[in-house]
Amino acid sequence: MHYIISDIHGQITAFKRLLEKIDFDGCRDKMIIAGDIIDRGNYGIELIKFIQPYVEAASMKMLIGNHEKFCLNYIEGKLDDFSYKLYGGAETINSLNKMTAESKNELYLFLKNLPIYEEIRTKYGATVVTHSGLLKNCLIYNNDRTINVIHSIEKAADINLFDFLLSDDIHYMNDSELNSLDKFMIVGHVPVLKLNNDGSNHIHRKSGYICIDTGAPFIEKGGALSCYCVETDEQIYS
Repeated sequence: MHYIISDIHGQITAFKRLLEKIDFDGCRDKMIIAGDIIDRGNYGIELIKFIQPYVEAASMKMLIGNHEKFCLNYIEGKLDDFSYKLYGGAETINSLNKMTAESKNELYLFLKNLPIYEEIRTKYGATVVTHSGLLKNCLIYNNDRTINVIHSIEKAADINLFDFLLSDDIHYMNDSELNSLDKFMIVGHVPVLKLNNDGSNHIHRKSGYICIDTGAPFIEKGGALSCYCVETDEQIYS
């Protein structure tokens, strides 16, 4: 089976419980983690260490999210403690302070080399998984006036990866624009609690894309950790 999960935010116990629930087998199953493993929760760095063997074995693929970018900027000295804490990085800072210089550099290289998107096949056809979606001022059109999803993502990331990973533009595109996407999209980044009219934690579905960030760090508001199963087109909660 193929699974996609996003915005785990340090919820390592819930993540392990979810793996048990879906009976995840690294020799048989595949999982894409669409960014934001760290921050907000207490065990982001531990979670990265937990998934790294799966990544090395190619049973999991982790994509970069804005919180991984925050961490990179912090390690590079481009983001100060106060600002990173405002982004939810307090526990990540504590973990980083306990790491050796060698371990911190290994983490840096791991995060630095995370891909921005992954192409897969789903019931919706050719599909692109990425953390945030699209940046409207970086859209690239094909000759038939459809929006080239891959080229649009690459252009946005090349111009300003930080802005791209923070973008929520896809949720404000009109139906005509969404119907023009040349590939279906699966994104995270914005909790569905903010997108669904009923405030539920169910996958947010619109023409052209779905959002699978079900608000793992916001349990008190109805959020939960879940993953999306490609074969069944359903979500499974931890």
